[in-house]
Amino acid sequence: MIKCGFFNSVNGDRVYGANDLNNFFEGIVSDGVFRKFKREMEVTAPGGMAVRVLPGKAICMEKYIHITAAEDITVESGNAQPRYDAVVISVNLDDREGYLYIKKGEEAATPEPPALYDNDTVKEMALAYIYVPANATEILAENITDKREDSDVCGWVKLTNVSATIVTYRSSTTLKTAATEVSIGISDYNATTDVVNVYKNGLMLNETEEYSINGTGSAAKIKLTSSTPAGNKFTFVVQHLGLI
Repeated sequence: MIKCGFFNSVNGDRVYGANDLNNFFEGIVSDGVFRKFKREMEVTAPGGMAVRVLPGKAICMEKYIHITAAEDITVESGNAQPRYDAVVISVNLDDREGYLYIKKGEEAATPEPPALYDNDTVKEMALAYIYVPANATEILAENITDKREDSDVCGWVKLTNVSATIVTYRSSTTLKTAATEVSIGISDYNATTDVVNVYKNGLMLNETEEYSINGTGSAAKIKLTSSTPAGNKFTFVVQHLGLI
């Protein structure tokens, strides 16, 4: 069979379904979470026995999943032994639905994260693992392990059929005086092609809400939305892309 499209319909002779549209992604992008789209489905700890999944978009089984606003999910309280739960997005082709939920792991003295489904009709991708200590009554930030970058269980969306090398550069600086601008300090940074993550005292900042980037190369700086006192540490992680 040969399929080709899309064409305008004449008297109903060209009718397309959802799969025709979704299959357009095949061979172009991989499954995963989109970088630099809203808050990238980051999982945080808002307090109590809950986790919060921030807005973002993903591709799973050639279907899109779009979290348009922050979603809080309750984690079951801890019992006599610890466990790992997974914060999961999934697509079920039989249900014709996308989902966001907690997949509970098994309690054990040395617990392991739960296994994920990946078959012809259901695929699960883990945004994060949640360590639930014995008798836990609160989920803390240190209980959350980000898994979005891990291609074994999730991964970032990537272009397929493109060969490239990615080099990671890092730099750190601690403010000696209050500042509204901080130099990135990476001469190889290319503002057109590279991705920058900015951390303040170990916490990743949101580009649109907390800073903007000006310049490229050794002249590149971030401009903060408010003055930051001396003593704060900024770390810059640049993903530098080189096509082969």
